[in-house]
Amino acid sequence: MCRCKFTKFFRTQRIFLLRFYMIVRKQSVSLRISLTLKITNLMFQRQLTFGEAVQRALTVNYCNFSGRASLSEFWWYILFEVILNFISGFFYKLSPISYEVINVIIFLALLLPSLGLSVRRLHDINRSGWWIFLWLIPVVGWIILLIWYLKPSQPVPNEYGPVPNLIER
Repeated sequence: MCRCKFTKFFRTQRIFLLRFYMIVRKQSVSLRISLTLKITNLMFQRQLTFGEAVQRALTVNYCNFSGRASLSEFWWYILFEVILNFISGFFYKLSPISYEVINVIIFLALLLPSLGLSVRRLHDINRSGWWIFLWLIPVVGWIILLIWYLKPSQPVPNEYGPVPNLIER
């Protein structure tokens, strides 16, 4: 892959790592900056394609609630669900009953992968999977979870596992 596609990703990761080391570590600023630059220059997180993300969610990690899911994996899968729901909407014109049946089948088939992917995405930003129950709080919970789902991955291993899709140079 071309290195130019990852320049924005590197900038955000460097800023995040600088903030992380400045807050957590009790070392000198120059040492923190050098550690941060060494980490980001050696590794980067590969972004999954649409097909890879859907394949992982539906086959490899169908009912997996442990580990971490990258930002690209999560949002490509969400796009897949939106496309499926859009396509199922065409069945409403044929017959409203078939539309309801198809929607229930799609919902039941994608419920476990969606929950597992959401929990693993929360793990990726170092949050417990139990935070998924914020969906039960109307509007406020939804906004909080949306903000968390949009956060970039933590570039360091955390208690839930190693960085997903990590490639070393």
